Amino acid sequence: MRCCFHQRASYNRHFLSQKFRKLWNVRLSVLLFAKNKRCIARAVTMSSSIETPVAAPPTVVVIGCGPGGMFFLHALATKRRALRAKGDEAGVEALPVVTCFEHASVPGGVWRARTGTATIINNPSAPAKAEVALKKQRREDPACPHEEKKDDCMIEESMMRGLSISHTDSTSQSTEEGEDEQNEESDSDESDSDESDSDESDSDEEEEEGDFTIGEDRLTPPSANMYEALWTNGPKEAIEFPDYTFDEHFGHALPIYMPRQALLEYMQARVTRHEPTFFDEFVRFNTTVGDVKYDEDLKKFVVVSSNNVTGETTTEYYDKCVWAAGLNGRPFIPKAMSSILVEGKFLGKAMHSSNMGDFDDDIRGKNVLFIGDSYSSEDLALTAIKRGVKKVYICSRSGEGAASYMGAWPMNKVEVLKSSTPTAVINNGKGIRCERVEYSFKSEKYEIVENADCYDMEDISTIIFCTGYRTNMTMLDKSLREEVEDYDTYMQMPKDWKMKENNQTEELGHVPPSKYIYPSECTLTPGLFRGALMSNPNMMFVTQVSDVPLMEIDVGAWMMLGFVTGEVELPAREEMERINRKLAIAQMDNIFMRGDVDTNYDVALSALPDEHWSNDILQKKSRENEHAYGHFVMRLVAELKKVAGYPHDIGDFEKLNEKGEKLVEMNIRSGYDRYTLDPKNKDENSWRTFRDVADPEENVSIHTGTKAVKLKCRWMDLDDTDDNVHIDPAAKLSK
Repeated sequence: MRCCFHQRASYNRHFLSQKFRKLWNVRLSVLLFAKNKRCIARAVTMSSSIETPVAAPPTVVVIGCGPGGMFFLHALATKRRALRAKGDEAGVEALPVVTCFEHASVPGGVWRARTGTATIINNPSAPAKAEVALKKQRREDPACPHEEKKDDCMIEESMMRGLSISHTDSTSQSTEEGEDEQNEESDSDESDSDESDSDESDSDEEEEEGDFTIGEDRLTPPSANMYEALWTNGPKEAIEFPDYTFDEHFGHALPIYMPRQALLEYMQARVTRHEPTFFDEFVRFNTTVGDVKYDEDLKKFVVVSSNNVTGETTTEYYDKCVWAAGLNGRPFIPKAMSSILVEGKFLGKAMHSSNMGDFDDDIRGKNVLFIGDSYSSEDLALTAIKRGVKKVYICSRSGEGAASYMGAWPMNKVEVLKSSTPTAVINNGKGIRCERVEYSFKSEKYEIVENADCYDMEDISTIIFCTGYRTNMTMLDKSLREEVEDYDTYMQMPKDWKMKENNQTEELGHVPPSKYIYPSECTLTPGLFRGALMSNPNMMFVTQVSDVPLMEIDVGAWMMLGFVTGEVELPAREEMERINRKLAIAQMDNIFMRGDVDTNYDVALSALPDEHWSNDILQKKSRENEHAYGHFVMRLVAELKKVAGYPHDIGDFEKLNEKGEKLVEMNIRSGYDRYTLDPKNKDENSWRTFRDVADPEENVSIHTGTKAVKLKCRWMDLDDTDDNVHIDPAAKLSK
């Protein structure tokens, strides 16, 4: 009986399973065109046979073993167990044969922690070996490298090297993966959670990431791992899986927010509890994917990979390819901002939020500047207060990130500088000047406000860039990623279109849509239909755009498996585009979503005064708008569950069921917990955070009915070195 696990090169190149190879006389001939020295085709000729064999199952390569990769393999293993339970061995034999490549030595993607002493691979010399091996492969097979600009190649090759980072005792490779939940520099990380650093609100799309030196520290974009002490910023109830609940894993009632390590262990236990050899069976660790292209003649993906330990390079062929390494793989630092620090000779330390590690020495008793105001900034600011920071400044151009909506911070140690950006190094390299900025819809950039007051911070020891990530799929051929990376994709609305009436229609009136709208700024990834590349549906991407990222990634994994097995039908491209367009038009009726994709409406919303009710979540109508947004996104996830045949139901796009409605309410309540923190409450101001929820029992598991409980002590007093920091032994499972 054949197991559905990765097949080795020795028989993968024949495209046939071992069972049927005896029926065939296979002759493989490689046709070389000397003129351009490219291998443009490999022809497989087969002689006739007495028997006509059953078609071999499809072969699939999965890139990355973060949550996306783990969940795809788990969906396959789950389906296999179900077929065996029914006695359907023919169904088991027809399942795809899957190989998962993971650059790191362990699974987890961005959920793995980055610490000051972490080593991602077993052999420190492996980056060099992998690079040499791939370069050798390119010399021998000119068809291997992508025909891209020199700059693209330089970026790819720089990511194959082990680069020093702010913590000089840390050993890692920038290729290890991409996040952010990822997408990673190599093959593992994803931006699969809203806990990852998605602080893109304060970074220029047109700027390139900086690679600069400050003192002895070389700051280069590292892998997009989380830092050791990270906690989730959203309710855990949206992360719980129906086939393995928190009750089953932890055996205790839990608080609403959880530490990173506990959830990583939960995810790994889920995939291994019925399959103890899960990772041995499916995954090749310590393997860097250097090149993936699609051969139109063979109708196969040609995958070049290299063993990080031995440097051995292998070329293999697959029917399908699943990108599970996320779409936010490269930590991003705006080049203009890094230049300010270099040219101004800043004397302190600067690093990206993904490279925090054990950062106590960089913040204790010091003044720290965070650039960017989204979730990583929020979490790191709280952690810095816990670790004894003197003062935290958060510089935000947009003022629309999570940190900017925090009602209060413990001991009032955080000051958020909204609508501002660093412009100069001052005080002989010890300080930073920020100036006021406004967004110009004409130039589509933030611009300095002339004659506005400056804000000088005379003593800054550490700067932390919470400026998000960029996609990094450089190992994929341009034909496989160009559409996905094109966020300038636009569409035009029907001429007679009018927005449905809402609670702001009376004030704003009918705002004509812009000539071009950009649906990829919201719920649609350009070039994709439910994860499948429309130009080549054999190429698939596990993505997430919602406020329930791990749930959406799990659903996406089932969708990809359905595409591979044929259980989920892929319509013709024309129909794919029609369905995507219908969704894009539907999201234009949502206030928040339209503001993201339509410049005209964004201008109208921006013209409202700061004290307008829409900016106050305590106002009923503002809460209605929050609910409408959360409801739309959750209905989209519900619809994907239905289509994918996911084994759990929260409704559909037309209507959520009770479980779906609960998820929406819990997500909204999380934002409310932040906004309602009171800086004037002297009794609580020294310790309360949004994680110190006064009435956690409102959050209930949609799978078991178990109510959330309070933290076992104040979050500020929790011991981050305690492996069971999230568990209160006295907390019982109450329904």
